[in-house]
Amino acid sequence: MRQILFIHGGDTFDSHEEFMAALSTYSVDPYAKMRKWRMTLQDELQGTYAVLLPEMPNKQNASYDAWKLWFEKYLPHLHAGDVLVGHSLGAAFLIRYLSEERLPISVSGVYLIATPFFCEDSPAGGDFRFNTRSLQQVLGNTKNLVFYHSEDDQVVPFSDLRHFLEHFPQARTMIFKDRGHFVQESFPELLEDLRGAF
Repeated sequence: MRQILFIHGGDTFDSHEEFMAALSTYSVDPYAKMRKWRMTLQDELQGTYAVLLPEMPNKQNASYDAWKLWFEKYLPHLHAGDVLVGHSLGAAFLIRYLSEERLPISVSGVYLIATPFFCEDSPAGGDFRFNTRSLQQVLGNTKNLVFYHSEDDQVVPFSDLRHFLEHFPQARTMIFKDRGHFVQESFPELLEDLRGAF
């Protein structure tokens, strides 16, 4: 069965104080019922696809080491040719992980949506920061690297995509004008790419 492992987003902080300050600014709508595209991927893809949606630990104040440990629990269940997808912090996690580790299997593609450029000099990113000198190792895990970014993203600046393309000029990009941070009900362009990945 063809498998897609999806790593969702979250928040990470450099200190407990930063985390608490961010929590105090969050607004909550307990009645919001918007369906997100990641939750409908399985239904949309149908057929012989299986979408794995691990809940990464403590997404409100994520730790790279905890996410790495949890992610590696899924690796024995993947097969050569499967696909990795990451959104926001999930995409940043995949960048750091794939720049430091070698997957036990080769994946047919890594699809990164609204990816923050958390390099070693970044003022944000907590322990999800990566070393730019190691970025080329990502391509040892896959030759098919795709970035999706929207010019109006209010969470991850569009300039972050340009930084990634300086390191990965061979990557394919899909640039949008009005998708924000890709918190939407459907993502037809990603679905089309995933169908073509196998």
